[in-house]
Amino acid sequence: MIYEAVRERDDAVVRARDLHLAFAKSMQADPATGRLILHRVADNHERLANLDANELAHGMTEAWLNRAATTKAFTGFDVGDLWTDWAVWSARQPLVAGLLGEQPLERARDAPKPDHAYWAISWARLWKCATGHPGLISDAETWLQSQEGLQSLHWSFVWEKLFEYKKSRHQDVLSLAAGAADWLRENEFEPDWNFVLRPLAGMVPERVPWKSALRLLDEFPGNRNWAYVFQVVVENATVFDQDHRQTTLRLGWEWSLLTEAQDIAEWNYVWRKLVELRAGMPKETAKALLRAGYKWLQGREERNGWSHVWEKLVEVRAELPEETAKALLWAGYEWLAGREDREDWNYVWQKLVDVRAELPEEAAGLLLPRGYEWLQGREEREDWSHVWQKLVELRGELPEETKSALLRRGYEWLAGREDRAEWTFVWQNLEACGFRSEHEPLEKLAWRWLERPENADRGGWDKIWEICFKNGSRDDEFLSAGSNWVLGHRALPQTIGLASDLLNAARERDGWSPPRELVGLVRNWLAANPLHPSWTFFWGSLWSIDPSRELLNL
Repeated sequence: MIYEAVRERDDAVVRARDLHLAFAKSMQADPATGRLILHRVADNHERLANLDANELAHGMTEAWLNRAATTKAFTGFDVGDLWTDWAVWSARQPLVAGLLGEQPLERARDAPKPDHAYWAISWARLWKCATGHPGLISDAETWLQSQEGLQSLHWSFVWEKLFEYKKSRHQDVLSLAAGAADWLRENEFEPDWNFVLRPLAGMVPERVPWKSALRLLDEFPGNRNWAYVFQVVVENATVFDQDHRQTTLRLGWEWSLLTEAQDIAEWNYVWRKLVELRAGMPKETAKALLRAGYKWLQGREERNGWSHVWEKLVEVRAELPEETAKALLWAGYEWLAGREDREDWNYVWQKLVDVRAELPEEAAGLLLPRGYEWLQGREEREDWSHVWQKLVELRGELPEETKSALLRRGYEWLAGREDRAEWTFVWQNLEACGFRSEHEPLEKLAWRWLERPENADRGGWDKIWEICFKNGSRDDEFLSAGSNWVLGHRALPQTIGLASDLLNAARERDGWSPPRELVGLVRNWLAANPLHPSWTFFWGSLWSIDPSRELLNL
């Protein structure tokens, strides 16, 4: 507090200098404090926002390079961890590695030995800042097969990161799968057992030790892996014969009745999966399953899974007694009150809106106004646009004044939120409703969004551009932006449609010509897709600007 009072917040250079001087002193007198400072800086602690990054990098690297030549000052500290900190910082600010005059990542890799107690933790920090580094992949593969790795509590942690990386890049995972199968057999049923089982079953199910999985379901209902293993088994039902599938459903039903199971977060998943598979259960058991779900709701309104169980019951309410179905919908309606800040509020509200004809007339009439009121002050929530969009769909049921205010609210929401994924959906809804503002037109907002480089790879870019094109946008900047997008997204199926629009625009107006590369793209597409139902349409677009013999031969 004293420091905050005597140092101006906007004096970033001085603040950085204070910190690197403290680091320099601690290198000599108090290595523990020095290491803590380096660690916090490496992890980009929030208080660094008020410090000049370059000044800090120059000062701390200089202090490090000028430290005593001996490493005795670091007695009790792992030099590998220090180099890991430098590597993490360098990944964020490459200047640091340049000032050090060496590669911190390589020094960090060389420092810790495989039998180091925290090898996996250091590796994970390096992996986070240099994912896919060949050396780190090799280090992990070697460690996973070593005696030290196999005996480590962190084996599954390293394996999972490496497996997911290779899987996402369609690389060979067979050796990792074989190692995982052995680990699962040798480590029944450790707390992290399911972390290895689930990705393995999703990618290489033939490698899964299914006997172990079935034994856990049958003999260890209290094991913390139980619900996750159940999920894996039912999702791979084709691996088993009919008897095993029936047994799995029976075990799931019996587990769902356990008092201790009903109090854990995973209960709602197991119950919902059983509901989906109830056709394979005896009729009386299936009915009892729905009754158990309804009973579970009572008194658990604050549980995160409440809305999931409620929604599933609403989906199958035709199988419930009529009075129970009515009570179920009313329970959802009552649940809304006072829980507006819950993440699942909008799901319950939307479900009730969908079935509002089955609610008492007064309650049904209050649902849309309640949704409109909910929007106020919650513009930064991700689900704001979902509630707004639902109201827009049903705007015919709203008073005229509320309808107009709803669209204005959507228009106002767009400003300053161009980086939000749902921006395009709100804009498209407004455009479809024919909204007109006395301020900036929607087309101008769209162009501002389209020209942001970071939006080029967002879903909806092509839709926004195409709507503007159909509405008459034809200036050179707009057409060039469309051309650049097409050439940068050749593999997308909608690309040929935009390319055709651009060719038509070139025919319609003087002063803008499509790049040769764009013309070549359309010609190549025509040659490769002769059976496409829109082939003649796209051919006509190209012919209109390039009536060549080569095109005629296509």
